[in-house]
Order: sequence, then C-alpha cells, then structure tokens
Amino acid sequence: MSEKRQLWLSQIEKVCTTTDLNYIDILVDQAAWQQPIVSSLQRMQPEIKWFSLFDDTPEEGLLEQAPLLMRVQLDIWQHKAWLSELMEHFSGTPRLLMLVSPLSFDLLCEHLKKISVAKWGEQFGLLRFYDTRVFPLLVTDVFNLEQKKRLTDIALFWSWMDRDKSPVWLAGSFNPEVNFVMSDFEISLDDNQFERIACMSDAENIASSERFRNNAFSKEHNFSHYYRVAVRITEQGFLGDIADFIEQHHLEC
Repeated sequence: MSEKRQLWLSQIEKVCTTTDLNYIDILVDQAAWQQPIVSSLQRMQPEIKWFSLFDDTPEEGLLEQAPLLMRVQLDIWQHKAWLSELMEHFSGTPRLLMLVSPLSFDLLCEHLKKISVAKWGEQFGLLRFYDTRVFPLLVTDVFNLEQKKRLTDIALFWSWMDRDKSPVWLAGSFNPEVNFVMSDFEISLDDNQFERIACMSDAENIASSERFRNNAFSKEHNFSHYYRVAVRITEQGFLGDIADFIEQHHLEC
C-alpha cells in the first residue's frame, strides 16, 4: 500500500475512534469497471452489510454496475484487511467515497438512494454524486443550501482521495442532538445547476488532455482552473467547443 493510502487508512481509523464509531461507510462506483466487487463482497466472512443504490429501480438487475454502499467494521480484522484491499483495488480512481455517519445503515441506504436520482425539467436521471470528481463541487458550487444539507446532515465527515492521490476530509453537519427523520424529497436541478455539472465533465476532459495539461501545477489546480473558465464562458452564453475557445483566447493554465 502506498504511503498516501496508508495515511488515509490511519486517518479513517483515528476519526472513527474519536467519534466513537467502530465502522466506516463506503460508497463504491462499479460502473464500467472491469473487476466488479459484488462476488467478493458476497463471499466475505464475517459478512459486511451492503446495499445497491439500484435496488428497486429499473436498473436493479445490473448489480455488477451498481453503486454500492457498505458498512465495514474496523474492529473486525477481516473487514479491515478487506478495506485495505479495496483501497488498493481502486487506487488512482474516483470510485471510493467514504463517510463517517452515526445513522442506522438502513436509514442511510434509503437516504443516499434518493440522492442518486435527480430531476431536470421533466426528466429523471442518475446523479453520480458518489464520483469523487463530482462530489466536492456538488457540495461547494452546484447544490443549493437545502440540497447540500441532504449530504452534510447525514455525516460527521466525508472523505476521498483527490486527483493528486491525497486524502481529503470534509466536515459534515450531523447534529447528534437532533433526531434525524427520513423525509420524502427529490433532487431537482435547475438549468444553471445542470450546466455546471456539464462544465465539470468539460473541465475534466480538458485538464487531463496532453493538449492543455500543465505539469507545473497539480491535477487539482489544473481541473479547478478549467472548471472556472468553463463556468464563466458558459454563463456568458458560449455554446461552442470550450477547448477551442480556451486555446483561441489563451486561457490555458
């Protein structure tokens, strides 16, 4: 295990100990992954609690492509060893998002399942909030306050590895003195929010291309720069190819 992943695992253990929790909740994105983890998860002993966010949806049968939520007990050595293997398995990918949550597992499952579906106009679609390239900006730049609280109110902390393979921690707003009640809600995106999500995709493609990547800066810096550029010119009404616009106007990082 690399030094940064070992640091992350150590941080996870320390945070969970500090918060008097003996487990970590993990969201895993299996979409288009060559080695799904479902079969390994099903064979795990002692058993790990897990749930597919596709449960009871039209995509329910696509279990090996489904986003999974699992609760790994850190005081069970087999679980902890499996967590280390999981981190190694998905090393360098945006497929592992962790949260420290006192909520019951069943309540957490239903809540996160609701967040995974977004409405835009009259259409509903999968919102891959668990993609660690997407999650940070949903919280800081895309979601309105009420939507943001759907993510922060359920956790003491969220954590992931950034584009530079460094662990990141985001404090949640879970209040142990307030009884969390499951409510019926939907994530509705307006046009501006939808455009910002599209800007994430554009910025990711641009920042990772040899044409625009500047190795003098970190991957996070490159992405943030091109995301800000994409948002700015989109808000100005530009409808063409953003990469060409950046090159023509010398807006490279």
